[in-house]
Amino acid sequence: EVKLDTNEVIRIHYRGSVYFTNTIEHLIPPQITEELDFVCEYATASHFGDGVYLIDMQETEDGWLDTQMITITLNTEPNNDSIKAGVYPISAEAVEGGYMSNGYYVLSSGSTFYQGSYAYILRSDYSMSYAFIDKGTLTISYEGDNITIELEALDLGGYRVHTVYSGAQILQNS
Repeated sequence: EVKLDTNEVIRIHYRGSVYFTNTIEHLIPPQITEELDFVCEYATASHFGDGVYLIDMQETEDGWLDTQMITITLNTEPNNDSIKAGVYPISAEAVEGGYMSNGYYVLSSGSTFYQGSYAYILRSDYSMSYAFIDKGTLTISYEGDNITIELEALDLGGYRVHTVYSGAQILQNS
C-alpha cells in the first residue's frame, strides 16, 4: 500500500526484478574511452523552429546495432530550405552567428536524459556507450545539391571525435 499526499491509500502489485541502489552511479551512462573517427553513410536533420536543428548521423544505413552514431544540436539562423553553411564552435553558451551545443546528461526522477550533442554506440546486446561532445567545431558546406557535415571535436574525457557525412540534402521537416 502507498499513501499519497492527499491521504488516499492505493494498493500496488509489482512482479519483476528488485532493483535498488543508494547511489547514482547506475544512472551515469557508460562513457566511450577511445578515439572515434568514422564516416557516416546516413544522416537526417529536423528544424524545430527558431534556428534549432537536430542532426542525426550514423555510420551505416543498414541498421543501428554495432554502429557508431552521433546526435548534434545546432543553433543558427532559421532557414526552412537548408542548414546555413559555416563553421560553428561547440559551446554551452549562445554564440553570435550560431553554435553547436555541447553534450551533457541530466539526472531527473531516477532517469538519465541526454542533451545537446553526443556520439554513441549501440551494441548487438543493446548496451550503449556515450561520448559527450565538449569542444571543437562543426563545419557545414555545400557543393551543388550535396551537403558535407564534418565534426572535429573532443569529448568530456578528452578523446577525439571526428566524423563526416557527405551526400544528399538531409533536412526533413522544413
